[in-house]
Amino acid sequence: MRKIYRLKSWYSLKEAADRLTLTLEEPVSEEDVIQLVAEGHLGVSWMMDGSFFGRKVAVYCPFPRGAHLDVYSEPLPDEPGSSMAGGFDLPIDLCPSWAWWILTFVGKGGESGDLCGPLVRDENGTLWELYEPFGSDDFLHFPPKNSLVIRAIALEAFERSFCDDGVPDSDSDKPLSSREKNTLLKIINALCTANGLDTNAPYKAAEVIANHIEQAGQSVSVETIASKLKEVQKS
Repeated sequence: MRKIYRLKSWYSLKEAADRLTLTLEEPVSEEDVIQLVAEGHLGVSWMMDGSFFGRKVAVYCPFPRGAHLDVYSEPLPDEPGSSMAGGFDLPIDLCPSWAWWILTFVGKGGESGDLCGPLVRDENGTLWELYEPFGSDDFLHFPPKNSLVIRAIALEAFERSFCDDGVPDSDSDKPLSSREKNTLLKIINALCTANGLDTNAPYKAAEVIANHIEQAGQSVSVETIASKLKEVQKS
């Protein structure tokens, strides 16, 4: 890896592709990075310049809706709006419209349809809803491509899923035995129970787990997590 990469806390989409080409030892294009972001495999952030406003919100999900969730947000009481400046993560699992917009950079588009306002997450894990300070509460802006960055912590987490200290994991593709899988499912069930998560409501529990994973600088889709929790119920 280039020495300068070890000092950077964030990368442009092109720089992220260049770094992954080195660390994964195979060609990775900017278009690959965009697709990985849109599909929830790699976290992305919006470098905001203070020209937009946001307010802290609480997010809740009353029921699952197909592959996505119906997500609603409510402003926290006694929390004034603020000018937004700095890097804010785009929680694509909560707001699929972010993924739809990002795919337009490569001439494609996906399903939007989220009912919440445009949500972003600060470095402390707090969710903010962007809004227009005057007139309508609707926020009709999307980040330009050159304002999107990949945090170093997100890249490192993605690289670890393929490599250990730069050495490909030869055992990573070996299927789990039935005994190993059952053991892991029991561990997942115990952790969910200890944290008050009901595996009988897999999508609701998966949304909470996905948020914690994002706060750790990694990304797993709600649908993937929910599918594993359904396996827990059967085990």
